[in-house]
Amino acid sequence: MQKPFKNLVLKSPSYSNLLVEDIEDLKDGFTSIPFSDELVKFITELSSYLMASDIAKKHPDIIAFAFWCRKSNINSFKKSFEKNDTLRLGRGIVFHIAPSNVPVIFAYSLVAGLLSGNINLVRVSSKPFPQVDIICDSINKLLKTHKFPFLESKLFIFTYDKRSNLTDYFSSIADVRILWGGDKTISELKKSETPIKCYDISFVDKYSMCIINADVYLCEENKTRIARNFYNDTYFYDQNACTSPHLVIWMGTNDNIAKAKKDFWNNLYVHVKQEYSIMAITAVDKYVSLCELALTHDIGAVINHDNLIVRISINHLFPGIEKLKFHSGYFFEYEAKSINELATIINRKFQTIAYYGFSKNELKAFIIENKPNGIDRIVPLGQTADFSLYWDGFDLLNSLTRTIHFGK
Repeated sequence: MQKPFKNLVLKSPSYSNLLVEDIEDLKDGFTSIPFSDELVKFITELSSYLMASDIAKKHPDIIAFAFWCRKSNINSFKKSFEKNDTLRLGRGIVFHIAPSNVPVIFAYSLVAGLLSGNINLVRVSSKPFPQVDIICDSINKLLKTHKFPFLESKLFIFTYDKRSNLTDYFSSIADVRILWGGDKTISELKKSETPIKCYDISFVDKYSMCIINADVYLCEENKTRIARNFYNDTYFYDQNACTSPHLVIWMGTNDNIAKAKKDFWNNLYVHVKQEYSIMAITAVDKYVSLCELALTHDIGAVINHDNLIVRISINHLFPGIEKLKFHSGYFFEYEAKSINELATIINRKFQTIAYYGFSKNELKAFIIENKPNGIDRIVPLGQTADFSLYWDGFDLLNSLTRTIHFGK
């Protein structure tokens, strides 16, 4: 294959000597033991560096990533991983293609690849994000200390024009590909040929919802906190992340649902008005989407809070509701008599349920009884964007390692 680095744009100056020969050498490179001392030290030092950075502190998503990488959390992952006494090694070369809608996901994906002992090639979006530059610059500065020479052949972060043949090249040498993107993007990426033993971990378009127990909500002393949590789940990424709820399900007595709705949305409106701004073109698109919806579907009342929050009541849940999502504060609402009603709409496109006022046992019982073929995450309200090494039904650490079996 022709050497493909002609138009490569590197994200970090320490990788300026990255050549095709270096990548070719990776094919015979050695993987690491997962959670080796050197890997843990590098990741936790990166965490400390970012937490102390004044520039990083301007970006809550970077600080959230840094907090996730703190030493106690990484050691907790390590302890859980090592409960099984099986000997495991990294699978080899992991080619990550990061999404263009959540800037910091590339870093979480990278850390999963590192912790599992792999060589990592990470393509970040060509879309400019300061978060990407800040994290890459921090990694570069750590590598320049020469305390982590083993990483010089295990960590490469770059971007390139989608029209180049680099995706084909990196795919041709990968042992695992981690693909983040929309359905159309993933379909295109799957056209690249990969080695026979290579497999893909694909994170495609997903849909998420929120369920709130109105009876419990009205007893909540800090309702502002609940609104803040919902704001973080939805407006933080402008409702574009797969984890962002689009459907809000209310449960409880009729009177309590009416009271809870009024209080909840009023509290949220205060946060949105103070902290969120909507572009004029988005406001117009939002209105057009609403008009089209009214013409094509049987919907109930529409409540518009200065176009910052648009609430669309629906009288019944219907298959395909996940196709009607918009963004920028656009929500469907439904009042359910039973949590089991959710099972009528859940399909493989459903990813996350955010909940408030329900016990884990109630939610586990719902899953066991209904066995939905969708829903991979059930988290408290306010935690939908919190990254986990269990994502979209994948156990990433186990998926990125191979088992060495010793016979008796």
